[in-house]
Amino acid sequence: MKPTIAPLILVFPIFLITCQSRSGVWQALDTARSQMERHPDSALHILRSLDPELLADRALKARYALLYSQALDKNYIDLKSDSIIAPAVEYYAKHGRAKDRAYTNYYLGCIRSNAGDLDGAVRAMIAAESYASEARNTYLLARIYSSLGNMYKSQHSFEDADTMYRKAEACFLAENDMVNVGYVISNKAIVYSLMDESVNSEAEYRKALNIFDSLGNREQVSVLTRRMVNEMRKNNSASTDTLKRLLYDAYSDYLFSNIPMTDYIMWSLIYFQEEKLDSARYFGEHALKVKNETPNKKCGILLQLCRIEEKAGHFRKATDYWHEYYALYDSVAKMEREQLIQKAEKRYRNQELKYTNELLRIKNRYTSIGWGIVSLVGFAALGFAFVRITRRYRQFINVLSDNYDSFKARYMQLLQEMDRNSAEENNLLAALERKLHVFQQLLDKAYSERKPHVFVSDFKNYITALGEDKAAFADLHYVINKRCYGLVDYLRRKHPELTDYELDMLCMLRFGFSFDCIRLLHHHNNIYSLYSRRTKIHRKLNLPPRYSLESYLAELVEKLKSGTIS
Repeated sequence: MKPTIAPLILVFPIFLITCQSRSGVWQALDTARSQMERHPDSALHILRSLDPELLADRALKARYALLYSQALDKNYIDLKSDSIIAPAVEYYAKHGRAKDRAYTNYYLGCIRSNAGDLDGAVRAMIAAESYASEARNTYLLARIYSSLGNMYKSQHSFEDADTMYRKAEACFLAENDMVNVGYVISNKAIVYSLMDESVNSEAEYRKALNIFDSLGNREQVSVLTRRMVNEMRKNNSASTDTLKRLLYDAYSDYLFSNIPMTDYIMWSLIYFQEEKLDSARYFGEHALKVKNETPNKKCGILLQLCRIEEKAGHFRKATDYWHEYYALYDSVAKMEREQLIQKAEKRYRNQELKYTNELLRIKNRYTSIGWGIVSLVGFAALGFAFVRITRRYRQFINVLSDNYDSFKARYMQLLQEMDRNSAEENNLLAALERKLHVFQQLLDKAYSERKPHVFVSDFKNYITALGEDKAAFADLHYVINKRCYGLVDYLRRKHPELTDYELDMLCMLRFGFSFDCIRLLHHHNNIYSLYSRRTKIHRKLNLPPRYSLESYLAELVEKLKSGTIS
């Protein structure tokens, strides 16, 4: 036997065994995945029975880590450390399909949420949303939106939570998953209740009740009925006899032998409404004895007892309850202030992360397209694509150059036509001159650098500097005023309390600037400061609630155009 052949004969059986072992692991992982939805306990058993030493390469380890994290979640085993899913996070960041990345980021978000890291959880969920959208996985999108809604609700960002729950409801409906539709609608009802929109909350509870009643889920019917009764009491939309009948029906549905202690405060409020003070006092005092009750709810119980004793004429006892209430309220208010500050900071960072991840999603989409072209046509197509991209980039530069020439010609014309003594026109000229100067520098850099990312970076720096210039939008004022029949003059005359910055914002809204564009121009690191500014303008203009600034400006322009106002 030749010396070169002997080693091959010895190595071949080892290689064959290794391939067979690897194939067996993949088969076991596929079996676990197929059992995940209907029999998650079987999937977990399969994964736990695998020998970790058989996970020979990164792809196997990543697949195992993702499926194992999924199996634990399906079996209601909450992880608080990302050590198990870490191999999947590391591998799928650069490899795999969009679906794998979506699931990895989703379960990473769940783990971080369990650990109390809401910032990291929201960041992972938003990344999962972008990948799930790319993969067109409606069911996973529904779960992501539902999780984001829960996180925003815990951060007291109720409008964002409502938006996420609406998206989750639409996705679950598309998948015909009525159980989760019911849970999402009940979460919407809770959000409306926290926003003091009891009418909407009651309507959502009724929708959820109909769904769970049709599914025969008596436990949820009982829970939701009790919550709905509380909203009906706030709305005063039913008599106290009706409320009590609904509560007793709910208890019988869930086989309660006695009134649950968690409902004592509700019964106290109902009896107080009926002016049955002894019964109201009984339930209020016993509600105060419930163990592990939240400080906020205890404050509400103490306040209810104060009202009962005042109405009964027991003013000394009412005073004692008042003292106890205020002592507890001060401690709760201090704690809530600190929590709200932390939650507000997290909400602002979450909005910034959402915008950043949207850009990441777009970038990943084009990156996937690029890799698909490379895999199909090879280096020849890559060279062709490079030529095309270079040609389009040159065309883009040429268009910019032509625009620069036309802007310059217009600028020279304005120099000749404008009155030098006009402060408004002088500001307009100065703004145009600065923009043209920077525009020329950007063009020079585009020709010399030939690096699009440098060009984009410098352009963003220019936009940042532009937002700091108080006269930067003199030309926008001028254009809006001319095109919109004297809109700026009307606002200055009728609302002199509006600042120049607020007029800038109204002009940009009328021109069609998005909120993200306005935020970039004025260095708003979070969108909530922009919402605060918008609210102040809304108040100065004396606009009714839920009447948007855009609608107001559109109607105002129509009135100026028709001559209804002047």
